[in-house]
Amino acid sequence: MTPYYQEKGVTIYHGDCRELLPDKASAIVTDPPYELGFMGKSWDSKGISFQKETWQIIRKSCLSGAPLLSLGGTRTFHRIACAIEDAGWEIRDTLMWVYGSGFPKSLDISKAIDKQAGVEREIVRIRTDGNKGGGAKTYDDDSYVWDKPFAETRAATPEAQLWEGYGTALKPAYEPIILAMNPLDGTFANNALKHGVAGLNIDGCRVEINIENEPDEGSAYYLKRGQEYPSKFNPQGSFPIEHKPNLSSKGRFPANFIHDGSQQVMELFPETSTHGGGTTRTRGIAFSPVNSQRREPFPVPIGDSGSAARFFYCAKSSKAERNKGCEELEDTLGGSLEGGNDKRKGDKPQLKPTKNFHPTVKPLALMEYLVKLVKMPEYNLIIDPFCGSGTTLLACIRLGIPCIGIDNDEKSCEIAAKRCSQMELKI
Repeated sequence: MTPYYQEKGVTIYHGDCRELLPDKASAIVTDPPYELGFMGKSWDSKGISFQKETWQIIRKSCLSGAPLLSLGGTRTFHRIACAIEDAGWEIRDTLMWVYGSGFPKSLDISKAIDKQAGVEREIVRIRTDGNKGGGAKTYDDDSYVWDKPFAETRAATPEAQLWEGYGTALKPAYEPIILAMNPLDGTFANNALKHGVAGLNIDGCRVEINIENEPDEGSAYYLKRGQEYPSKFNPQGSFPIEHKPNLSSKGRFPANFIHDGSQQVMELFPETSTHGGGTTRTRGIAFSPVNSQRREPFPVPIGDSGSAARFFYCAKSSKAERNKGCEELEDTLGGSLEGGNDKRKGDKPQLKPTKNFHPTVKPLALMEYLVKLVKMPEYNLIIDPFCGSGTTLLACIRLGIPCIGIDNDEKSCEIAAKRCSQMELKI
């Protein structure tokens, strides 16, 4: 089939991924339909992600040992994971992308009872602070503006009063990312040598440590240069400090936790107290090797300015990022919703006019991190069988990795092509 777009190592096909997948993919990175019928989109209600046949076809296009990263929704990702596993993939892990900017899409049961009874509720006050389920929240680029008032009401019937404070959903704060692997051809070592594919790019995805907050050699954590000490592993005490590896040289081992750096998330990881004075932060109490029998606590540095900073962080995509390259396209109602349940008109949520109207655009930094995680040393061909507006492809362009994107929605292919045409290699 003729490519819809082909440039900068990127090829986009408009069609069904089950009919277009090439051979010898080194990895799959994708954001498939969550099958929620989100915003009435037909492509999100066909069940393609729940079918093991879909993931079997995708697996056949991959080299042995090829990793797969698939995002999912909290309500349905288990169905996607089961289909992936039933198709012959090995589930290796589930990553979490945690964010603080989600808004609840919860029905107020008390209001619904009064509405069903045909009774009008009394308005207590008009609020603009947005504390009632995000009702006054609008988006201005990637920040929030609280500029639209909403009414705070009081239950009108005894039944509604009984159900005051009850809703139907929690505030969304994370999305799972399924990590799977095409079965190996023998061992990881054999697979690496034979197929050029194996494992994950750990060092390439380490989280940078803030060296300014690392303890110096005069702290309780470091022994003075050349000093030796005994331990149960080293009774003779022959381990001089100059042979101790530099903790800051590579950065932190990547975790299966990714967050958006928002205040709400950072506050979930309060900074711990310090031991022994100074400014060194700790992540608990360890026992001093110098005096282990007395079990004295000594600082174990985390090497960053806040405890959540030990994880990779990535904010949601901004309006500017979503629409870059799409300036020539007409505005279309779509994208993310403007607010929560308090701003709904009837049963229809209000939508914003935007160039890139795809409702599930992921941030480029997140997809770049995921692509880097499955990048191999030499041979690379990453496929996104559900490429949507093309953020995975943008990440591949920035990293100089050949990639193929497929989507059965032509408008999404157009948006992806426009965005790819404006993306440059990362310097």
